[in-house]
Amino acid sequence: MDNGRAQEELERVFKPVLAAKCLGIQDMLVTLVAKESLGTMPSSGKADISMESVHVAKILGGKISQSHVIHGFLALCSLETTLLSTKDAKIVTFRCGIEASANKAKETVLMKNANDMKNNKKIEEKKMEEIIKGIAYYSVKVCVAGGSVSEMVLPFI
Repeated sequence: MDNGRAQEELERVFKPVLAAKCLGIQDMLVTLVAKESLGTMPSSGKADISMESVHVAKILGGKISQSHVIHGFLALCSLETTLLSTKDAKIVTFRCGIEASANKAKETVLMKNANDMKNNKKIEEKKMEEIIKGIAYYSVKVCVAGGSVSEMVLPFI
């Protein structure tokens, strides 16, 4: 490849790769993938493409001829959210869920009575509130979790 920043060169390289997975529609997809790859490349220095930054997904109800590039976040699974849209938002992404840490077998907590259990729950709630307030301190408007969000966190969001 002579010029890694030329769309035509990228299309020539990507076409056989796409044909291996999407035979018959590679001609339609190759232009879109090359265009998005150029959009994710650093503006200066070596022409480097991170395949982690380019995703191709099928959205139900559409035709392949309606395909286009969308810059942003792609979630292939259903999302639980009340937020429908936002603009210029700070986003924090966690690979794990947002929940209180569980005690491991060697970190056993000895509870002698019901009050100990109530107090432990209050301590966990206070810690989760501190964590959410810490995230909000940085003006974060969208929080993406890679796992479940504890019911203990919901009142603070």
